[in-house]
Amino acid sequence: MTGFSDLMASLERAGDDWGITVGDDWLQGRTVYGGLAAALCTETAQRAFADLPPLRSAQFAFIGPATGALQLRPTLLRKGKSTVFAGVDLIGEAGLATRAMLCFGAARPSAFAHTELGSLQPQAPEQCPDFFAARRRCCASWNISRVVTWPARCRSAARPIRR
Repeated sequence: MTGFSDLMASLERAGDDWGITVGDDWLQGRTVYGGLAAALCTETAQRAFADLPPLRSAQFAFIGPATGALQLRPTLLRKGKSTVFAGVDLIGEAGLATRAMLCFGAARPSAFAHTELGSLQPQAPEQCPDFFAARRRCCASWNISRVVTWPARCRSAARPIRR
């Protein structure tokens, strides 16, 4: 199996685009693994655009199969004072395979420091309030020998329930 680092090292620039051929050992069925497609898109953006701040968020749409010789097309969508938005299209033999939307953002000073937040201590189940108590009161008022409707205080459905 081709190692991940070796595979990423084989990503080559081809004009404005980037290219790579992924072997069968990185396929899941008829397409590359989704995580690999995401990694290729992210790596392409980081190589294509210099001095990017850390990656803060990423969204990937897996549109079609990515097989054979793959082409990656990075696009700088917007560069601001502290953030950079980049898009990367991964194109396979069958057309667009993955579209990535990446947001890179520099750290910014804040008036809030959340370093001392503790975690909540859960209560034991017997110490918690009864979640279903109100529903049990409503169910007790049903007349199950005929058409049953919820009392007004418990109504959540417009139609009566037949029993």
